[in-house]
Amino acid sequence: MVTRHISAQKRLILLSFIIWLLNLHTLHANLSSLAKNDAYPMFSSLDPTMFLLGYEKLKYRNIEWANKKGRHASLAISPFAQNADKGKPIEGTTRITDLCVPEVESGTTPTEEDSCNDALGDLTGRSGMIALIYGPLPKGTNQWPTTLQTAREQLFPDQVTIDPNAVLDDPTKIDPLERFGYFSFPLKYRKRGVRFDIYLQFWDDIGLNIQTGVSSIQQTLQMAINVTDRVTDSEAEKFEPLTKDSVNEFLMEPFEIIAHEIGLDICNFQECSIEEIRLNLYWRHAYEVNKTNYDFPYLLIIPYLEVGGSTSPGKKKDPNKFFGLPFGNNEHPSVGLTGGINFDFIESIEVGGEVGFTHFFDKSFSNFRVPTNKFQTTIFPFTTDVKISPGLNWHFAGKIAAFHFVQNLSMYFQYVLAEHKNDDIKLKKNDPAFLPKFLEKTTGWKTKIANIGFNYDISPNALLGFLWQAPLSQRNTYRSTTILFTFNATF
Repeated sequence: MVTRHISAQKRLILLSFIIWLLNLHTLHANLSSLAKNDAYPMFSSLDPTMFLLGYEKLKYRNIEWANKKGRHASLAISPFAQNADKGKPIEGTTRITDLCVPEVESGTTPTEEDSCNDALGDLTGRSGMIALIYGPLPKGTNQWPTTLQTAREQLFPDQVTIDPNAVLDDPTKIDPLERFGYFSFPLKYRKRGVRFDIYLQFWDDIGLNIQTGVSSIQQTLQMAINVTDRVTDSEAEKFEPLTKDSVNEFLMEPFEIIAHEIGLDICNFQECSIEEIRLNLYWRHAYEVNKTNYDFPYLLIIPYLEVGGSTSPGKKKDPNKFFGLPFGNNEHPSVGLTGGINFDFIESIEVGGEVGFTHFFDKSFSNFRVPTNKFQTTIFPFTTDVKISPGLNWHFAGKIAAFHFVQNLSMYFQYVLAEHKNDDIKLKKNDPAFLPKFLEKTTGWKTKIANIGFNYDISPNALLGFLWQAPLSQRNTYRSTTILFTFNATF
């Protein structure tokens, strides 16, 4: 219930609380996602910090139908669509490439204008084929797959003739520009589904938020680009005795055969499954300020805290499906905490911000692909059993909103910065052939997005809404755009 008066002591306590929140910049984020294709999923168009405060917002605006407003529960049903065709690589700067722009003049330094966003299949690096024949054989493996062994014999005859299982590791044959001996995989990502956002207010300022959804994910390969063909003969000379013709013949052209021999499914991906199930326990309270002090703006100060947890019962990512994606957090349960505060100026706008963290619990996976050489990227020829402990997520969100700024129409703009720290990957069985530390370096990501929502009250207890989630900046994440429509009923 909203208080009518705030004493000087309460003002001091509230000010201290605000200062404490503003210094939470070292915290990490609340129930953001592990999936870099959908890093910060939205479950409805509703203002994410409304928390069934519609009655209070109406009451202090003297709207006649405030008492008709339900304040005990709400249900939002939201069909959505999410698309992405490009992203930014893990380095944070777009790779200079001749795949999408005219070739840069020789002797000049490429600039940002000479680059483009990377293909979705290349975010952690283009797929190198030469490094597939590098590194040792894992324990229990007696020979290389047939096509890779042939490539080893033909490309490095001096070493492999002496020892068929010789450990190859020549850094001079690895192109740092990821062109000679590399594939690029432009992908088209589409996600469609429906999400549910439920609020239950069971005691004054304390309530429960339940979120879940069902979706279909489709990821298709546009074309496999053999970037070796873009290398000039003069550029290829530094990789001698390897040549463009020999690399194409023994590694690039038989790519489908190699994938089959190492058990890698390179077909397009399409699956349907439930996403996360989230339970968030929240507390919020609206403090009335300057009710009778006409020299200062009349406002509500609304601090809030959320403690949440989630489970991901949906389909996990199959490590042998090269273009596959997980649903939710890839079976990793999570818990998180968020703290924030809003300043609702009754006669104008509302501003606020929040910070928080998400912790993900470890999970074991069988037949997981792990590199056996530090130069291997995206494609790894061998599998093993691992335990993955995901890194922490953190996020900061800032919001500006206007409640009923045009008749019954409300809107908000929310800026979100979310970051995922590197995972910790441990082998279940010790095998020096596998190098999980190089895979760990590709697991972190960062994204900046904007959530723009519009909601129109068609009755005291029903509204229609629209949400646009727009990408602003990425690092090792998809440049995903989400459109979502909501029907919400309050009881």
